Amino acid sequence: MFIKVEVKSKEPVIYIIEQNELIVGSSPDYCHLRIDHPSISKKHLKIIQENGQFFALDQGSTNGTYIKGEQVIPGKKVELKPGMKLRLGLYAFVSLIEHADKFERSYSWI
Repeated sequence: MFIKVEVKSKEPVIYIIEQNELIVGSSPDYCHLRIDHPSISKKHLKIIQENGQFFALDQGSTNGTYIKGEQVIPGKKVELKPGMKLRLGLYAFVSLIEHADKFERSYSWI
């Protein structure tokens, strides 16, 4: 499984999921996946893999996490399915994908 990250005006990037728990945010000190944008909190989102299922938890971010325009309740586990797009803050999007497009760059988690 992969995570696709899109930030307004930047090329999308694909990351290979290699851990059961990943922190997404703006801090290089706390996060596995860093999104450098002012609307992203230091620890914005946690993605968890449990028994082959993926879940997202907003970590109390300042600008929120949204699915289809609805704000995710901080700390509430939301099932993340392939193709589902989460908006983090104002201009960042994260989605779970099953296959990486061969034309996009992909990176392993740190």
